[in-house]
Amino acid sequence: MKYSENQTLIRLAMTLTLPTLLFACATQAPEVPPDPPSGAAAEAPEVTPTDAAEAFVAHLREGRVAKAHAMFDATVAGAMTATQLSELWAQLQAQHGAIVGVEVTGTQDAGAVTVVLLTATLEGGQALGVQVALDAEQKVAGLHFAPPTATWEPPPYVDREAFTEQEVTFGEAPWILPGTLSVPVGDGPWPGVVLVHGSGAQDRDETLGANKPLKDLAWGLASQGIATLRYDKRNLALREQVLKAPPLTVSGEVIDDAAAALRWLSARPEVDARRVVVIGHSHSAGLLFRIMASHPQVAGGVALAAPARPFEDAMVDQVIYLSGLDGEVSDAEQAMIDEFAAARDRVKALTEADRGDVDTVLFGVNPAWWLELGRYEPARELARIPKGAPLLMLQGERDYHVTMEDFAVWRALLAKRAGATSRSYPGLNHLFMPGEGPPSPADYETPGHVAPAVMDEIARWVKARRRK
Repeated sequence: MKYSENQTLIRLAMTLTLPTLLFACATQAPEVPPDPPSGAAAEAPEVTPTDAAEAFVAHLREGRVAKAHAMFDATVAGAMTATQLSELWAQLQAQHGAIVGVEVTGTQDAGAVTVVLLTATLEGGQALGVQVALDAEQKVAGLHFAPPTATWEPPPYVDREAFTEQEVTFGEAPWILPGTLSVPVGDGPWPGVVLVHGSGAQDRDETLGANKPLKDLAWGLASQGIATLRYDKRNLALREQVLKAPPLTVSGEVIDDAAAALRWLSARPEVDARRVVVIGHSHSAGLLFRIMASHPQVAGGVALAAPARPFEDAMVDQVIYLSGLDGEVSDAEQAMIDEFAAARDRVKALTEADRGDVDTVLFGVNPAWWLELGRYEPARELARIPKGAPLLMLQGERDYHVTMEDFAVWRALLAKRAGATSRSYPGLNHLFMPGEGPPSPADYETPGHVAPAVMDEIARWVKARRRK
């Protein structure tokens, strides 16, 4: 995962909407440069991204949470309070164990930010990979962690000889996005699919640790004779432009680029324009009908884990669930719940007079984002597209982000519509990967793949679609 505007926000263990998972590791504090000799000019030493990353994690290790929080850039600081940072740090240490050492393993230039790569060693000898993104002022603009030895391997249902891939770009300036086009080997034109990510500044594979659900889907579908386009989101690939532009809205974050991707894929000679389908996951599944309405020529839509609750309500529900996973809610956890609830209430109280407020951040995004989203109601979302528009809605029954209660709402609505199919899968989590026990953030540390049954269901459905 790379870093950009929305990914710099805090996703509490991969929450439903825009924030991103924050993780930091402890290390020895960097040495303080000696005072300059008497009479010498006192020049401030140049602080490198590595220095800043080490200082940040040292603050956390030594309990200097306020100083660590002060190192956040404005976007991250607005999305997470010092109390929330302290609680997340405590939870992560409780989950993974104490960190006994940290080694800087390199840096990566990611455009507007520099990503410092570290490996943290735990008491039991396990290693975790840590990425700390620093902007030009050495402010922390994003963090991510994943086991360094966990690498993505193709699932068994992928036939790598059955398709080719090429790097592509699409869209109009200044929003030209990079992506990957996977095309089956043989004579086309083929049915086509545009894959649209969940929340945050996602890469084209929707990478989470060793898991890449969109790459699973892209390669699995291409192996079954379906061309696929996946792409990096605007707030990842074009972070600098996003930061200079007016506040990002729902259209700018998801809908406009998904529609541009559908137009681009439909125009490709390898693809049958009458058989192009859009697949949205999580956040984008909730916006699926807006995407379909923006490109009426689409042959159908697939919603994977579509929320039915208002997004601000889902945020509060998730932090309540996560806080109670160990059977009790601490004072710090309750304080976090209260903060989330207060933010939810502020979202619901927004009016048009707040649209231009660029200083307020609620759940990591500005009032303009929430006001464009509007009052999120499933029936209203569904009404955006013509009756009879082909729809497939799938849900994992072991998903705590989007629950079976959400799915029940959609299933009831879809039961009244021609051309709509809904199905749930026991044992599958938010990524449509199998697991056991109560679902938790730990699920995403284990490498997995989109379940074969889900892959086959989607492939059959897409192949049967053809726009009249």
